[in-house]
Order: sequence, then C-alpha cells, then structure tokens
Amino acid sequence: MSTADAFDLADLAADGPRAAELRDGLERAIDAGVADPLLALKLARICQVQGRFGDAHWFLALGMKSPTYLADGWPSLLRDSLAAALDGPITPADIAGTAKVLAAAGSLTAEAQDASVDAILEAFSDDRYAARSLIGRVRAEGDSTMATTLELALRSDEDSEATAELERRLGEQPEKSAVACAILAGRQATRGDLAATRDIAAHGISRHGPSESLRGIHAGALLALGGEPDATADDKPLTNAVWRHVRSTAFAPAPATDYAIQGLRGLVRFLDRLSDPAHEDAMQDTVDALAADPPAAAARLEAAATPELRQFSPSFLGLELAVRGLIGSRPAESDDEDRLAGLGGPVRFAYRMLAKLAMLEGDHRRAADILDRGVAARVDARSILLERAAALFCAGEIVESRVAVARAFAAAPADEIRRRQQEDRDWSAQLADAIARRRVDGGAFGQIGSPAAYTQPDHVSALWRTHREDCAEEKALRSVNAWTNTVMFERIEALIAAEPDLRKVVNFGTLCGIREAALAGRHPETTWAGYDIAETATELNRANFQAPNLMFSSDLNALLGALAERPGTTLLAHCRTADVMLPEALKTVYRCCHDHGVEKILAAEYFSICVPTLDYPNFAANPVDTVHWDGVLMIHNYDSILPDCGYRVVSSEYRPVPLMVHDHGLQEALLIRLVLAERVDGTEGSGDA
Repeated sequence: MSTADAFDLADLAADGPRAAELRDGLERAIDAGVADPLLALKLARICQVQGRFGDAHWFLALGMKSPTYLADGWPSLLRDSLAAALDGPITPADIAGTAKVLAAAGSLTAEAQDASVDAILEAFSDDRYAARSLIGRVRAEGDSTMATTLELALRSDEDSEATAELERRLGEQPEKSAVACAILAGRQATRGDLAATRDIAAHGISRHGPSESLRGIHAGALLALGGEPDATADDKPLTNAVWRHVRSTAFAPAPATDYAIQGLRGLVRFLDRLSDPAHEDAMQDTVDALAADPPAAAARLEAAATPELRQFSPSFLGLELAVRGLIGSRPAESDDEDRLAGLGGPVRFAYRMLAKLAMLEGDHRRAADILDRGVAARVDARSILLERAAALFCAGEIVESRVAVARAFAAAPADEIRRRQQEDRDWSAQLADAIARRRVDGGAFGQIGSPAAYTQPDHVSALWRTHREDCAEEKALRSVNAWTNTVMFERIEALIAAEPDLRKVVNFGTLCGIREAALAGRHPETTWAGYDIAETATELNRANFQAPNLMFSSDLNALLGALAERPGTTLLAHCRTADVMLPEALKTVYRCCHDHGVEKILAAEYFSICVPTLDYPNFAANPVDTVHWDGVLMIHNYDSILPDCGYRVVSSEYRPVPLMVHDHGLQEALLIRLVLAERVDGTEGSGDA
C-alpha cells in the first residue's frame, strides 16, 4: 500500500479524534522509515492555508525529518506559520505545535537548526511580546533547552535579572546546541567582551562543526579584536546568513569603543576582498543595519575613517555615500565621482549609491550616466542594470530603458525564469477571468483581487501596527512604504500650495492614519480624511488620531457625502492600494467619486517589471485596462480607466525608489507613477462603493 493510500491528505488534515489517530499512525510510520516526511510538510501547508497554525506546526515538526527540508526551503513555511499564529490569540494547539517544533529543531543538524531558528526569530521579530508569551507558555508545559535559547534570544536587548538567570542556566548546560552557543556568544559581543565571544564560538565550532551562525560570529569577533578571519570563515562560501553574523558581531560593541572602530575597519577590509556579487549582498546588509540609526552610523564611519580607507577602499566610500543618502543631507558631488573613478576592486555598489544620490536630487539622466560608468567598470549585473533602467524611464528615455531591462535578464538562467513565470501563471489566469467577468471582488482569501486579507480584524491590527512604525514621515529615506507615501503626500502639498481652493483630501486605503494626522496639524485649513475598507483600521485611527480637520471612515459614500457639505475642492488620492484591486473595483471607486462631485483624483501607484513579460507595462502597444504584475498584484492603465469614469488625465510622471535600504522585491526597477486627473462635467459616474 502506498503512503498516499494509507494516509489520505484530507483525513489527516481534518480536525477531531479520527484525524488524531491517523496522525499518530503517520508519526510512527515516519519514525519507522516507511512514510516520507515530505507528506507531513504538505499537510503543514494545508493546515496553514486553513488558518490552523498549531496543527501546521505539529506537521512541520514531523516534516523536519525530510532530507529535503532545508534544500526545498521549508523553514520559510515555519516562519510564515508562526508569524500568522502570533497575529491572533494563542491557542492550546499553538502551544502544543510550537513545543513539538522546538523539540524537533533541537535534534537537527547544526545547519538545519540554524535555518530553523533564524526562521523562528524572523517570525517573532514583529511582535516580541506575543512571541515571549508563546515561548513562556511552551516552557511552562515542559522546559527545553531550545525554548530557553529562544527566550534568551528574544531578550537580546535586556539586562534584567530574569534574562541573566536564563543565560546562566543555558551556560551551565553540559551539552549545548550550536544555536545555544551562538546565542551565548552574541550576548558576550553585546557586552563588548569580544574575546569571550570568539572563545564560545570556537567551542561551538569544535563541538558541532562550522554552522553559519558560529562561523559568522567567530569571524566578526576576530575582526573586532583586530585580527583576520581564519578558515572558519573561508572554508565554505560566504552566504548571506554567515555575513549577517559577521556584521552583527563586529557591530555589537558600543559605537565609541576601540572594538567598534576596529570592527568596522576590519569589516571594510574584509568587504574589499570579496567578489562583486558577494560584495553587493554584504554591503546591502550592512547599509540596512546602519539605517536603524543614520546619525550614529555617520559618527561610526567618521571614527573609523583613516587616510588609507578614504583613498583606497571602495567599500568605505560605498558606506559613506549610503549613509549620506540615509540622512538626506548631501547631494551627489563631482569629487565623489573622481574618487570612485580612481578606485579598483568591487566598486559597483559605490556607483549604485552615488547614482541613488543623484536620483534623490531628481537628476535621473545623471544617475543613468553614473550607472553606465559602473556597468563599464565591472561585469554586467542585474541590480545595476535595472537601476539604470529605472533612471532612464524616469528621464523619459523609455526605449533605452526597455533595452536595459532586457539586458538585465539576458544572463539570468532560463529555467529559473520559466519556473518563476510558471508560479505566477495561475494568478494571471485568475486576473484574466475576473476582467472577462467584470468582477469587483476576487472572492476567497488568496485569490487575486480578494479584499479578505485586508478585512480580517487580527490581521488588520497587525498590519496597522507595522504601518504606524514603518510609514512615519521620518522614515521616508529608510522604508519603501514611507517613501511611497511621501511621494504622494508631497505632490498633494504642492497642489494645495498652487490651488488655495483645494481644501479637502481623502486618502483611499489609508490603513494607519499617522500621515494624515501629521498633515492635519501642518494644514489646519484643509480637511484630511482617511478611508479604509477595514472597520478595524478605522476604529484604530479614530482612537489614536484626533483633530478638528481630521476624519476616518469605512463608508466611502457617507464620507464623500459629508465632505461635499464643506467648502472647497476635493481630491481623492491613493498609493499602494490599487495594485491589489481588480479594475472594476477601482472603476467603482472612481465612479463613486464622480457621483459625489470629487474634482480631482491622484494615483500614486507602483509601476514595475511584470513577471509574465519581464518588462515594464507598455499600454501604448497593449491598451488594456490592467496587466498582471506579480502574485496578487496588478498594474492599471490610468489613461484608460480614468476617462471611462468621467475623469481627464492632466499630468503623468514617474518617480524612482532610490533608497539606500532594500526592503521590497525587485526594488531596483520599482517606479511610482503619479497620475493627476480632473473631473469632466456632463459625464456619468454611476458608481457605488
């Protein structure tokens, strides 16, 4: 009898006593080697989709025994499932499933354990309070070394008595896992005891072999101690995970200390020896870390600077340029180009940072020229070619931009591209069907155009908290989301300055109203309104932001009706919203605006390379309303949709996303299209949102 016959997926994934019996049988069969652990991983995915995260964790624990667990990327399912579980109330099933996962992780190889713990900590990073609550309840059911290790990791920035007790208990364990050694070594690095860090990591390597975390921590400690990494960092390829541990360990000491200065100098020397691809990945990770506190990063660089580094290090120059962009204090200067032209080694990243400074100044043609020189200096690479394509598109050189896109993907493995396009084929088919049926709602959760993910209360609450943290004005140079909001709101403020009668602004799809609240204070003569489909978001906004000229609603008709009673012109704007809406849904909103007399509409949505075509949309050649972008995302043709709803497009422009940080897929090519339209009298809206 085959495994599939003996263990029916639907029965195993069900709930109740019968399913429990079948699961016990599956566990025994996997332990006996007569059932494939991959079956358990498939069941974990089914349970995750159904929202039964505790059961998903239970099956994941069995699936960790699969020889392909790591190679096939299953730790990402562990990360996503745990993160989703923390969005809601913790259930007994969550506790039991998490306990089983931790027990299973404790028996993995050092490499698989590393990947699993990294996935768990990434899942826990957004809500450490909820994560500590979950781990605490797991420990209450039966303490384990892995649970203690994770709780200590979650307390990495604390020096309480409870934290010290956890560290003492873990340190006294006679048989510590590779992950436990890494966590303990990291604690010592935070205290500035780099010698102890080095010794603990070396001990872990001697007991468990060179796991990625231990290799990185040991190398980072050596750099901060003024030495050079030995074979523990060089006997295997420098992966992103290894580098993160190298960087975080070298950065762990307080910025003004000798160890911190030596650590940064050592990192720069280490970076200068890397090949271009590894160098760019490591430099980007370093910049992302420095973005947490740009002024402190600038001070750290200044303290570490030496005449030799300033004159000969492409990595040091790249970091200087990136930090300048994070702070937003200085433009790209000609002497920067002269310094860069005289450098050897891995210079591509520095060219990219210099070009981003030019783009931040709005000089897109100069940015493209800088990137041209960067391409000429080193071998072609997708990142720099796509950034050049973005700069050219914003400069109005569309044909040349498309050539750069094609060149960027020409060297990509054909099978990788085919696999990626195959993954998206179902989404494209869903969109085509929805357009043919003129559907407004995509239907069930996970379908393209479905609003379900944006209305579930627990999920919306988590998104709202993240949005409040990531999208504040001061984060504009450190977050793609905040940058996009800033591009839209700066355009709105320019319109207000030019048109005194513009007195009412609606942000359609506001989620967290932190930006509207700030603008209400800055422009008391203007009414600022935030609309969101989720009542949860509206309630949170009303509770957290109040002002006489500020309002929030989840009823667009009622909101626009109330605004119509107030004097002045009305503008409805949206960003990072329409890309998850079907074209008929967007038309419904625009027609509703027309019916209520909304005079202006501003779209500030992403415009990027679409997976099916590997090119920017070309609506001139393919004049459809909407094309599929990636996954559940789509890109709309506003030159077609707005006139269909009674609005005339009066301006259109493209803006790049030239941030030094990287926190968005294919960010190098990402653009924001700003489209302004005005209401045409005598046409009909016929919309009801």
